[in-house]
Amino acid sequence: MSWKDDPWVLVDLETTGKDPETAAVCQIGWRVFRNGEPCEGEEHLVNPGESIPAEATAIHGIADGDVANAPTLEEVWPLLQAALADAAGQILWRWRDRLPDDGAEAQRWLRAQKKRQDDRYNEWKASQPKDPQ
Repeated sequence: MSWKDDPWVLVDLETTGKDPETAAVCQIGWRVFRNGEPCEGEEHLVNPGESIPAEATAIHGIADGDVANAPTLEEVWPLLQAALADAAGQILWRWRDRLPDDGAEAQRWLRAQKKRQDDRYNEWKASQPKDPQ
């Protein structure tokens, strides 16, 4: 049986900046996969509690006005926890064991996850053959 046969969740974030130690989440989305097929998912704008710099808006298109009346991460977090609880994949079980209980801890957890993801991507990109052009 492949890991793809187990339910798993893909999480995507947009933030107020590139530094995972200081950037706040301004959009979060997730998709549950079952038997390798995308199923239910959600996407939420999130009020980051701080201004979104123009540099970040230029990347993801989310501006202060878009999130002014949006829920906070603390309000959205239980919805993601429910999606993760529904996924029984081995990796997600281990992740779920370490999931934070509140939004403030969630913000730190998500920043750390994003940093690890960015680090892995940068390592992979550096390992790719250079384009001779």
